[in-house]
Amino acid sequence: MPAPRHPTIGALMARLTKAGILRETTGRHRGRLFAYGRYIDILSRGTEPLPR
Repeated sequence: MPAPRHPTIGALMARLTKAGILRETTGRHRGRLFAYGRYIDILSRGTEPLPR
């Protein structure tokens, strides 16, 4: 019987990003950074520029 496959961290991060749980923040292919999307949304509230 073959050993169970363990997904790589990259595959896991891709699945979490596709599910909308994580958000990739750098736009790079290597050295990427991920953030929990709901935290980013909470921290971004009220940071919109004021109307001129």
